[in-house]
Amino acid sequence: MMPAVLIVMVGFDYQRILDGVRYWNGRFGIRKIYLLYDRKRDKYGEASRRNARDLKNDLKIFNPELVPYNPQSYEETFITLYKLIRKETELNKYQVLIDSTSTTKEAHGAAITVSLMFQGVRVYVVPPVQRGWYVPELDSNVCPQCGGSGRIDYDQWFEDKRKVPGATPQEVFLPGSRLEKPSWDEERVLLALEAHGGRADSIKSIIEWCGEDPYDATMKNRFGRTVAKLERAGLVESKERSKTKKVALTEFGRILAKAMRAFNAEKQKISNP
Repeated sequence: MMPAVLIVMVGFDYQRILDGVRYWNGRFGIRKIYLLYDRKRDKYGEASRRNARDLKNDLKIFNPELVPYNPQSYEETFITLYKLIRKETELNKYQVLIDSTSTTKEAHGAAITVSLMFQGVRVYVVPPVQRGWYVPELDSNVCPQCGGSGRIDYDQWFEDKRKVPGATPQEVFLPGSRLEKPSWDEERVLLALEAHGGRADSIKSIIEWCGEDPYDATMKNRFGRTVAKLERAGLVESKERSKTKKVALTEFGRILAKAMRAFNAEKQKISNP
């Protein structure tokens, strides 16, 4: 059975994350763990950083790698996950498990979306045995459950919250048919557009940016088909003019292109340490 790499988006939960690690390690054998922690300087970031540090120690047998990100940004989460997933599935040939137990809806959505682009990726959550936990303000001792009439110490609440045990992990099932990964030509077009502000006045410009001959009929047909396919996939949009076609990245296309560029930079660093 193929071993797994685990990507954990660390939030307020602690024990449930450990429960998930034990569960999947028993099933597949975990080779590496990435701990994605909230880099923001607020109460959520404070909890995430504390848990990430302690998880790194408790899971030191797996030599976890700490990765900062903003879980409230779909774009940043998508790019962060894309780099890690593509590296582990394409370069290292591992399956990837993503723990979405303790993160935002934005990050969870990004995890689902990027996972659909790769084979061998699973997303799961570890539900709590007990629900209904509250989150006091970092700079206040007022207890939200008491309507302001009672008080709770943040540090004590934090210690209690992160020790809540988990039930059996619940996998978020994904369809067998994934989003088709862009071809080499499609990736070139996306990267060229992203490097030039996300839009081109004509396909001719894109061909030139890709280092090809824009006057070659075969090349024009080839790039025309590539742009059409990207448009059907929702990655670019075009607008016909009299003799040319303006092409622009969609919002998702822009995020995907940025993720591809980040992955290529990471791959270059690995190839040339």
